[in-house]
Amino acid sequence: MKLGHYDVKSDLAERYGFQSLEYVIVVGTTLGGPNTVINLMSKLSPNLPAAVVAVQEISPKILPGFVKKFDEHTPWRVEAAKEGTILEQGACYICSHNDPFVIGMAGGDGAFLKKNNSSEQPLDELFKAASDVFEQNTIGVLLTGIGDDGKNGFSSIKQKFGTTIAQDTETCVYPNLTQCAIESGVVDHVVDVNNLYQQIEAIISSRIEENN
Repeated sequence: MKLGHYDVKSDLAERYGFQSLEYVIVVGTTLGGPNTVINLMSKLSPNLPAAVVAVQEISPKILPGFVKKFDEHTPWRVEAAKEGTILEQGACYICSHNDPFVIGMAGGDGAFLKKNNSSEQPLDELFKAASDVFEQNTIGVLLTGIGDDGKNGFSSIKQKFGTTIAQDTETCVYPNLTQCAIESGVVDHVVDVNNLYQQIEAIISSRIEENN
């Protein structure tokens, strides 16, 4: 599978419209995270048979403007998470810690976004819900931040034989979030911020080759 990279957004329908959705990449961050998410998505290939769902610390009031600008600078289609949205390959869905979402399954319609009505640990809940739906095809990514949210969610991903990735604490503005997960033994790969996209692509490419 050729992953290839794109510097500009062009003919999105031709680029990813025919691709099937096989994997989900769930991204969690708190303080200092938005720029890291942008950095990751601007480098990650849109040819992956995956969708991305990210929870980050950002006010719901400014999220629409943030997403609109973000969409102009990445080859992925970037949208604000909305209730009932069916996940599509090549799309990145962003939600706020203050208005978080999880992933559900709608029979033959596929995976979809739904409101997280118990949002005390939004990263844990997103990661667990993703692993319940996508099982071994779940890739969890934990970025800069504070607290211990995400640690238990990573454990859920590993129980379903998915893969967990934490940003190297040395490249985090706030290392506490990833450090908690790393020390708990629930992280498969600890990766420099600039190499996160390569690690994700390598994991998916390896899985595809194993299944062929």
